[in-house]
Amino acid sequence: LLFGSEKMQVRHLETVLDNRRFEPVTYWFTVGSTALADSKMKKWAELDYTLRQRVIPDGLLVRVSSINQDSHAAYTLHRNFLAQLMPAVMPRYRERLFGSALSS
Repeated sequence: LLFGSEKMQVRHLETVLDNRRFEPVTYWFTVGSTALADSKMKKWAELDYTLRQRVIPDGLLVRVSSINQDSHAAYTLHRNFLAQLMPAVMPRYRERLFGSALSS
């Protein structure tokens, strides 16, 4: 995702229920103040926080989805929604949802 000049990695997943309900999903994780799109990197970040900072970090799964058989249109909708959501979130909470690189 591109937020102004800042880029954030996200994952896309297409789910289908009974070959009738198509739900494209956009998601990422946050660990502490770091946004991550990969579950392996999430585990490494958790380990890094624990060993270096001697804290158990908070984490979130941020997920946006829509019911739509057209994945490209759904991901465009997600991108537009997130582009409007980010500035609407109070600045002190942005880091929790979008990571420190996008929180300023």
